[in-house]
Amino acid sequence: MHETATAVCPPPASTGNDAIAAVFKALGHPVRLGLVQALRGGPACVSELATISHRDSSTISRHLSILEAAGVLRCERQGTSTWCHIALPCLNTLLDCLDRRCANGRGAADV
Repeated sequence: MHETATAVCPPPASTGNDAIAAVFKALGHPVRLGLVQALRGGPACVSELATISHRDSSTISRHLSILEAAGVLRCERQGTSTWCHIALPCLNTLLDCLDRRCANGRGAADV
C-alpha cells in the first residue's frame, strides 16, 4: 500500500519551487536580463549578443550558459556560430507585465 501511495503522490513542492527559483536567480543579473530582453525579438548568435551588450563573447557565453542551465534559453551550435532563443514562452508575458508596471513608475515592490 505504501508503494502505491508513493507512486501517485506528486513530488514535494520544493522541487518545483527550486526550479522556479533557479529561473529567477538566472534572470536576477542585469547582463542576463538584458540578453533575454534582446532575445525577445527572436534568435540571435553569441557574437550579435556580445555586440548589443558591449561585452566580449566569452563573458556573454558564460551568462548564456547560466540562462540555459536554468531552462530560460536554448542554445544550439550551427556551423561556427551558436544561436540562442528563449525556451520559456511564458517569460514574454512576465516581462511584458513588469515592463508595463515599471513604465508606470511603480516598482515591483509596490503591490
